[in-house]
Amino acid sequence: MRVTFNFFENRRERCRKKKHRAVSGQMFFSPIGAIMPKFTMKADDNGARATLAFKDKKGNPAPVFGVPEWSLSADGIVDMTVDADGMGANFVPTDATGGLGTVTVNVKAEGDAVAGTDVINLTGDLEVIAADAATGEIAFTQLP
Repeated sequence: MRVTFNFFENRRERCRKKKHRAVSGQMFFSPIGAIMPKFTMKADDNGARATLAFKDKKGNPAPVFGVPEWSLSADGIVDMTVDADGMGANFVPTDATGGLGTVTVNVKAEGDAVAGTDVINLTGDLEVIAADAATGEIAFTQLP
């Protein structure tokens, strides 16, 4: 009787500890964790942080295999620094003049241990707009 109970309990433990593979993910922009498909910041802002969350088919947190790969659709708008584990990144508006516009952030992660089997692709947009006016100019021209 005791052996049967132990076997059942061990089997239940194994079932409880089973990890489900990730089938979906979300990219969060902002410190409060609101899901935002687009984040807008001014050119003189400190920047933005994005974090990733992956889930199985039932919506439970799930691991990904390997380090997620991050990329940007355009250069010269933001500078990106990815965390060592790939689960987050910081974005700072570039210091270059004219570095305004929208850039798409792309993240690719493996949802299964077999590479290429269940690839999860996430995207989010970052828009950098002009900072508040700080100086002005007056131009004079001669009337005809």
